[in-house]
Amino acid sequence: MTDILPALNSIKNAHDDDILRNRQQTLQVLSRLEEVLGEQQPRSRVNGQKNPVDPLHRCESVLRLIQKRLHSLQHYAGMSVKEAVAKASHKNEDPRVVDVQIYSGAKEKPEFMRFRRAMAIRSISLEYMQFQQDQIGFSRVDLQAIELSSAADQTQQGTIDQFIAFNRSRADTFSRRIKDAQVAKMMIKDGTKMLVLERLYGHCGITAVLWLIPSWTKLRYPDLPTFLELLCQNPEYYRIHATAEDLVDWYDECQTLYDENTAVQQLASPGVTAQPIRLQQAAMKIVKYQGNSTGKLANNRKSRSNTRPFQQSKHGFHKTRQTGPAGRYISLP
Repeated sequence: MTDILPALNSIKNAHDDDILRNRQQTLQVLSRLEEVLGEQQPRSRVNGQKNPVDPLHRCESVLRLIQKRLHSLQHYAGMSVKEAVAKASHKNEDPRVVDVQIYSGAKEKPEFMRFRRAMAIRSISLEYMQFQQDQIGFSRVDLQAIELSSAADQTQQGTIDQFIAFNRSRADTFSRRIKDAQVAKMMIKDGTKMLVLERLYGHCGITAVLWLIPSWTKLRYPDLPTFLELLCQNPEYYRIHATAEDLVDWYDECQTLYDENTAVQQLASPGVTAQPIRLQQAAMKIVKYQGNSTGKLANNRKSRSNTRPFQQSKHGFHKTRQTGPAGRYISLP
């Protein structure tokens, strides 16, 4: 076995500038360490301090980050839906993938860029969830919401690769072609966890308070009940919980507009010729055509029969929001 102590000591004693100069490699090492350590059963404390791999510590860290950014979240939510969503970028690629590519490559990451990234991830993940339900009768979101597990998805049908191949092969005008498969896979993996969290919480309001904190995805699937229990039951996080309740309709409207805009952008990309009025008409058709497959699909709606016996999730934290025929959340009285 290789002795890694010298390497660990070297990292521990390294100057900040050296770490920053090798940021990418350092993050890869951290990801590897987290992956390995996360597989071990952690003790709640190490030398009297909270263990950084303790699920409770991870959940509290995310909630504290949200608290710090809560004012910014509420301020951004004060904008109209049109202002919040902003405009899609012009590239010959699925505009949702482009939004994540732009975010990943930017040194400065303004709020609108973070917001569009979250919209993009949720949109493509909802589409993939519907693809799995159409192909095999259930989705990874369905399974994880029933019984949470950090194990890799072993599904042999309805895989992400098959979804991307299907996306590329479609001949209809309404398809948004995915070219960067690696980015799309990352989006779906993060987005699936997002949709599971929504399913456990009850609606997309939980996503509306997380989009400004991309690092929340470091939470593992088994951490999610602890995270929601703290959010819903600890008075310290009441304002976060209340904000999630307040923003659900606004966030759902933002997702709808985002999907419409990116559909128009795809139709306006090179190789697709159409007049402006026809573009607008086609975009509306896309939203209707996709129906259950994008942000118009409310995550909690059972839109088709499931070939697997239905089981109720063990982790119910919130009353699920009802949805209308188009998949939009119905405002509560």
